[in-house]
Amino acid sequence: MSVFERYLEEVDCRKFLTELGLPDIETLIKNIEYFTEKEAEKRDEIVKSYLK
Repeated sequence: MSVFERYLEEVDCRKFLTELGLPDIETLIKNIEYFTEKEAEKRDEIVKSYLK
């Protein structure tokens, strides 16, 4: 596991976003989860197709 991956596991994202003073954190977290679980894989495939 890389240092960055370990860091991501240790960070409390909800606390971090709250400390930044961002509005509507729950909606933001849902959007982040959706992107990382659904859209990122599609975008990865698009990028890979350009590199072939």
